[in-house]
Amino acid sequence: MLTQVQSSLSETYAVDCALNIDEYLLTDRAQAAAFGSAALKNGTDETLFVVEQEGELLVSLFLDENLLERLQEDNPLESLHHQNLGDFCEVIEGVSHFMCVTHRASAERQTSLLELELQAEVDKFILSLRLAAVQQDIALTRTLHSRLYEHITFRETLDAHETHRYQEANRLAARFCYGLQQALIEQTDAANEALRRFFRMPIAEKVSLIATQSWQG
Repeated sequence: MLTQVQSSLSETYAVDCALNIDEYLLTDRAQAAAFGSAALKNGTDETLFVVEQEGELLVSLFLDENLLERLQEDNPLESLHHQNLGDFCEVIEGVSHFMCVTHRASAERQTSLLELELQAEVDKFILSLRLAAVQQDIALTRTLHSRLYEHITFRETLDAHETHRYQEANRLAARFCYGLQQALIEQTDAANEALRRFFRMPIAEKVSLIATQSWQG
């Protein structure tokens, strides 16, 4: 599943990800805690570990083995529904973080935490919407935007700064994705071009672009 998500994002943004995500995967929570227990303090099932060492970037993606087992038993690629949507989005978020960090690093660009979260929020909507459309789940297609961007809660263990970052990423992604819904389902050239431009923009340009959109949700 991870390689399929990675391939979908690579195709969406027309980027060549030479790194196979399976080779950077960590599923054991105890081992992940040994790398960075603070990163798992909120009980998350997904964390990207990034360390810069002697001019090189060391990356490892933690996805809890229980999460992956649930998705193996209830595969969203075969049938995406409200019960497995949350787990599927966790995987998309992790893969999105991995691809964004490695792509920026290859271009010798830094990545802010807000940019990572914003891109992941967009990627969750894009892949889930397209999958629901392919599976001809009209109800999920119609309600996905509100499910991902309105009916949400944030972990109580987040501090105020973290909560604000997640809220801002959610708000910006909601506004960016709203007007693209039908074009994304139809996979029009205009939608693909818009996504590829957005992916490559610095965070300041992304925020500025979203601010100019007419939808005020």
